[in-house]
Amino acid sequence: MSLEPISLRLQGRGGWLQPGSYLVAVRAFWGMLRHLDVEMSRQPKGSVDCEISALKKSGPAVVVFIGHLKTPPKDILPEIKRAVLDGVRTHSRSDSRPRWYNDSALEKLKLLAEQHSTMDEIAIIVDEKEEPLRTTVIEKIDRLRRDEYETVGSVVGCLDSITMNGDVRWRVTNEATGRPVNCRFEHREILDKARDLLGSRVAVFGTIRRNYLSEPILVEAEEYETWPERGTLPSISTMSGRVSKLTGDLSVRDYISRLRDDK
Repeated sequence: MSLEPISLRLQGRGGWLQPGSYLVAVRAFWGMLRHLDVEMSRQPKGSVDCEISALKKSGPAVVVFIGHLKTPPKDILPEIKRAVLDGVRTHSRSDSRPRWYNDSALEKLKLLAEQHSTMDEIAIIVDEKEEPLRTTVIEKIDRLRRDEYETVGSVVGCLDSITMNGDVRWRVTNEATGRPVNCRFEHREILDKARDLLGSRVAVFGTIRRNYLSEPILVEAEEYETWPERGTLPSISTMSGRVSKLTGDLSVRDYISRLRDDK
């Protein structure tokens, strides 16, 4: 199964593209696709192999990407397409963070927008729908990052994945928001313990970086605990009769009256 084309159109200044800016733009867009894939699929290496299927070099340059699903049966390709276009639209119309755009995806989008310094136009095309990428995206992303702040606390959720690149990173789906949170541990010895916890409910403690919505986006982790799975609350019929003679030999009215008198 392959992804319907997602195209990046680049119009050089005065009709001329600088090779360096062209390569940076293509690589930034490719990186944004990969980070969206990782965020949505919850797979450390993503679920789609993206590749360039076509190039148009005359006039505005057009780079056409397609993707091949590598981790069936879950097909998130349509969602990736929507996220790409919706992300650019969101930044054009508001200051809110687009859905599925983690910090890494935002940085790639910002890097792509910065290539306007040598270009007249950058646009993204999905299913014949076109959205221009404007330079205002740069300021909005910077504003989002400025509005972030840090607290000390914990994140509780399911440990989805573990990666190692110098430090050890856990990816925990936060129960409060339903969004994945990266938890960074400095100590590599935690890696062996973490393998047995994949899919388990955990609480990670440390310094939490939060976005402008107060949602946790990164935890500089200091320690963790395993937590029991969440159970359902007992029904009224189950709890009925658990406490007998709560008021003793008194009526409810007399029992409440005595409580008031004892204050």
